[in-house]
Amino acid sequence: MASTDTVTLISSVFSADVRHVNVKSAINTLPYATVTVNTSSSFHEEDVAGTNLTLSCNQISYGGLVTELQQTAFNQYHLVVRPWLWMLTHQSHNRVFQNLTYQEIIYKIFAENGVSDYTFLFCCKAKKRPFCLQYQESDYQFICRLMAEEKVCWFFRYQPGRHILLLVQDYNALTSVVGSFKLSYSTSSQHELNIIYSVKKSFSVISNPIKKISGKSRCALFRSGSRFTLTHHDNGSLNREWLLTRVTHIFDGQHYYNHFTAVTSATSHESTDLPFQPAIPPQIATVMAVSGEGVTLAFIWDGCPAENTMATLANNCNLPLTAGQKVIVCFIAGDPDKPLILAKIQ
Repeated sequence: MASTDTVTLISSVFSADVRHVNVKSAINTLPYATVTVNTSSSFHEEDVAGTNLTLSCNQISYGGLVTELQQTAFNQYHLVVRPWLWMLTHQSHNRVFQNLTYQEIIYKIFAENGVSDYTFLFCCKAKKRPFCLQYQESDYQFICRLMAEEKVCWFFRYQPGRHILLLVQDYNALTSVVGSFKLSYSTSSQHELNIIYSVKKSFSVISNPIKKISGKSRCALFRSGSRFTLTHHDNGSLNREWLLTRVTHIFDGQHYYNHFTAVTSATSHESTDLPFQPAIPPQIATVMAVSGEGVTLAFIWDGCPAENTMATLANNCNLPLTAGQKVIVCFIAGDPDKPLILAKIQ
């Protein structure tokens, strides 16, 4: 008879027996976990919300912040756990960045939010952006747009008490090959660790031809953003290295298993979804100064710090401008990074 698995919960506020876990993770997607626990600990729910929680089972761990907590029975709770990046989804901003690379912009936003658990891996030297506008976007939406434009993919790795964001451009440079795992069709092997017991092949031709597989396994080391080698498949062409793009980890109270999706490891994984990009309507700005370098403007945005509204733009329409005048700034095809001083307001 196969032995059962155990999930350990680590929290500074309470202790509990874990009854069920479902962790959904994918490249370029905010991961989250739903957790059901039984606990005899006495605590105030507001003391748990926002605290770090770590789950570990076999060779895997998942961590994050408790963002939802609901009592479902006398001593049973349902929790939702998300990474720190989720906290950046709640507040929208209008602000201008000038002459910064996308990395420098991301550094600045993360520093403002007091976070440092992130790393750029194998990212090429980026060009400075003459003008980059965040307009009615949350910090999360804006950062995701920048990463998509720069073909940067992202995912998380976990340590006790920490969840670390990795931002990657070159997957071929990644060394996180978690091992070789064999496909077994035997039902008796379905509770053995490090066994793949279901694989299906698919093929996408929507944009670039990409060979995909999906399956079910007990490979505890599987994580989105990692690579593995499949062996013992009847179709020899599938016995190769794969890049995991999506993994759902499940603990059903007795056993751990996962569902996974992977693409050929040589594939340069890019999101097929177009990034959210707001269509910017014409904006009113005040001319602050005119010089040979251009026109310094202050956009009129309610509630924005003055330093976030300032921008220096070329006077491409050759308008006779002086300090204090109001102008209309349009954006070519609504693109937030392509401003044009269109007209003066008399």
